[in-house]
Amino acid sequence: MIEWSEKIDLFLQKGANPREIGHHRTIDSFANIADEYNAATKAGLCDRSHRTILEITGNDRASWLHNLTTNIVRELNVGDGIYSFAVNVKGRILFDMNILVDTDRILLDLDHRWISQATEHFNKYIITEDVRMTDWTDRSNRLTVTGENACGILENLANANLTAVAQLQICHMQIAGREVLLFKHDDIGIPACDLIIPRDGVSCVWDAIIAADATPVGYTAIDTLRIENGIPWPISEIHDDVLPAETGQCDRAVSYRKGCYLGQEIIERMRTRNVQAKKLVMIACDATPEKCVNAIIEFKGQPVGTVTSACASPARGKTIALGYVRAELAEVNRELTLGSCPVTILEPPNRPDH
Repeated sequence: MIEWSEKIDLFLQKGANPREIGHHRTIDSFANIADEYNAATKAGLCDRSHRTILEITGNDRASWLHNLTTNIVRELNVGDGIYSFAVNVKGRILFDMNILVDTDRILLDLDHRWISQATEHFNKYIITEDVRMTDWTDRSNRLTVTGENACGILENLANANLTAVAQLQICHMQIAGREVLLFKHDDIGIPACDLIIPRDGVSCVWDAIIAADATPVGYTAIDTLRIENGIPWPISEIHDDVLPAETGQCDRAVSYRKGCYLGQEIIERMRTRNVQAKKLVMIACDATPEKCVNAIIEFKGQPVGTVTSACASPARGKTIALGYVRAELAEVNRELTLGSCPVTILEPPNRPDH
């Protein structure tokens, strides 16, 4: 069976455009980005192996992780999953993750660019606890099936029923004779399922899903969808220069009833005082995406924020961007500028519930 790296080489030889995400090489676009964007909303298949798993085992894994993350872990049952931050003592985000509870282990799904930082951070807090960590970066790959037909395709291939499966609930199944760990998620803004696959099985699983009428889509189409839906992603919007409240993700990432955890005092203080320096906003403008990223956002000629991500939005017919703006100015319909280009703060769509 062809290795996944060889499969990527074949795509590139046929005209696909490459993209480097950390040390991971993937496909930015296969052909026409607009076609891939449309395909992604129906039945797209994307390589997202820049995501990886940090496996946590040992008898103390749940209580230990509960004390080091912003969401509730101890109350999760096998199969359950939640989204959470790990923060430092000053409440600043170190990394975000999906916490997936499997039999005899907890799987932390995170961007591979954070795996060293996550391992180093967690290692500092293993004192006498029965906890062990295993990095899956070299043993698994990630495919994402997107769109309204994603579950139907996977149900047919795996002979499974995914209708009642909740967000971040994990399922074990077989596709093309390979063991696959599946979970639904909403970090693109449309229905999507991630497949965690042993490295030697990725190519045959890819081929089976394409044969089932999915269309290959690259990173740009997926990134466009998540920006249109106002969803922050690791490194771009989620990093150690921001606090959880500033990302707008506290409703799903932070529990205010779990009690003490690392960084909890700062996060709770921000909530009770309702004070924060900046907020993540979605803006619309007529500048090109290339000119927007990292550009300074101004109000009355004064810098008030920075753009973090931008895309040419098919849904809105103009450039849509995400960025951080001073909290007192982060109001929907507020008019700001990028240089001489006017921009308007938009109301982001509600996150889906699939």
